[in-house]
Amino acid sequence: MKTVKEMSNVELVETLNVMEAIDSPEAKKLAEDIKAEQTRREAEAEAKRKAAEERKKAEEAKREAEAAQAEDKLVEKQKSVLGKCYKKVFYDTNYLRPTVHYTVYYKVTGVYDDKAVVSFVKVYDHSEMVSRTITFVDINELLDKSEKYETITRKEFTEQYNSAKSSFEDIADVFKRAFAWF
Repeated sequence: MKTVKEMSNVELVETLNVMEAIDSPEAKKLAEDIKAEQTRREAEAEAKRKAAEERKKAEEAKREAEAAQAEDKLVEKQKSVLGKCYKKVFYDTNYLRPTVHYTVYYKVTGVYDDKAVVSFVKVYDHSEMVSRTITFVDINELLDKSEKYETITRKEFTEQYNSAKSSFEDIADVFKRAFAWF
């Protein structure tokens, strides 16, 4: 016969039902041993459940702390670029010596998650072409020193923006310049 500790929970219940029906001191002692084993197993199961619950709470707290820390870092990055102006020079490498192809002037007008909303002016060095638009730039690119974004003043950006604005006021200006060659 199995000992009380070797029995499964179902076997303990069945044996307890049988032992309670028998009226002998050995049966009563065995019934008490079975009840003690059942309470020990219940306490052990409760301790395991509480430990698992505590582990789950600790993991959740750790995840929340990491998420809060990541959010704080993102907010700091956003604050560090908001309202600043940048310049980046793009080179044409098709020649023996790289030459400046165009320069882009950026002004960060807003942020959305890890993107900076920028108003930019693209000025080509070897033509009168100028383009202006609004787009997104990754904040990490703006802060990365290897990307060669140079911080400029608002005055420099405004000068470029205004010169781009006055270069092509409307489509008629484009036709006037085109027909001036004929």
